[in-house]
Amino acid sequence: MTESAEATTTTELLHQGLAHHGAGRLDDAYACYAAVLEQQPTNPDALHLAGAVRLAQGAIGEGVARIWEAVGQMPEFPQAWNTLGLGLKAQGRLEPAVACLARAVEQAPGDAHLLCNLGGALWDAGRPAEAADALRRACTLAPKLIEAQIALGRVALALGQADQALACYSAALDLQPERVEVHAGLGAALLLAGDALAAVPVLRGAATAAPADPGIRTDLGRALLATGDATAAEAAFRAVIALAPGHLPARLQLGFLLQANGDRPAALACFRAVVADAPKLAPARMALALALAAEGLWPEALDSFDRATALSPSDPAMHMGRASALQMLERRAEAAAACRAALALNPELPEAHASLGVILQEMGQLEEAVASHRRALTLR
Repeated sequence: MTESAEATTTTELLHQGLAHHGAGRLDDAYACYAAVLEQQPTNPDALHLAGAVRLAQGAIGEGVARIWEAVGQMPEFPQAWNTLGLGLKAQGRLEPAVACLARAVEQAPGDAHLLCNLGGALWDAGRPAEAADALRRACTLAPKLIEAQIALGRVALALGQADQALACYSAALDLQPERVEVHAGLGAALLLAGDALAAVPVLRGAATAAPADPGIRTDLGRALLATGDATAAEAAFRAVIALAPGHLPARLQLGFLLQANGDRPAALACFRAVVADAPKLAPARMALALALAAEGLWPEALDSFDRATALSPSDPAMHMGRASALQMLERRAEAAAACRAALALNPELPEAHASLGVILQEMGQLEEAVASHRRALTLR
């Protein structure tokens, strides 16, 4: 076969493979790509596409290996770097996935889909601020790319950015008003923005459309509680727990509600059960610590505060919880150190300055105590 004829044949095989691929006939697509590789073992397009088929068929390791070969043959290949990143992400190798997806974006910075995939990997890798940046760029490039709007809305909710979340979910609602996750996200964004009254009907509609989704029902319960309807909120949380007994957010919220209603023993039992099931969930540890403190069980409360702080050392509230327990146990030097740890994270926290002032006063360090109290008054 002449070189020209071979080129024609491989081009035709690639086109046939793409047609099969697009129609979901993965075995036929792979056969075409494999036929190309028999003639041209280093063909980067065939290597990439064959790897993509294997990823779709669940043979992740083989697919990733094929695509590594493709980028080895053609390093400037953004789509292959993108597919490779998605394959590595499917393997749980998040940092290598981020690196590959970032390489794809570097080579094709105007491709919103690549930015969206990078944002998703950054989010999964626990890098929410960077994820938000990538997703904002995707939404700027392609405002009608609904997956980017939804993903950015989800990240904004996690970061407590109510305005951004509202903007994203409102844009997504205009694009696909039938999608339940959009209504659920919009309801959560309204709740985050402090508009629980508006959130309730939105979340009710989402819960009706997706009655088996525990997350939506939990948010509905939170919104109902924020409007003052504790009875309906409790019913919502208990409905979630009946539907999904292991759903931790609903169980935590039920504990908070019981605590607010004055049923401290039931709340304490609720928090103990959540911690038993999820010992590394920092908010559950903190909730248990506060409930134990309310019962005056200070040694056990301190243990729970210690564990919560170890899980979330960058949260000043965790250090302040430790300080309160240590103070009650008359371990004042350690309590003062815990207050200072909170202030190192947030120097303008008036509660930390006030607590430190009281502890220093108890320790007889009056000048420092006065300075702390003055600082607290200034910040308030």
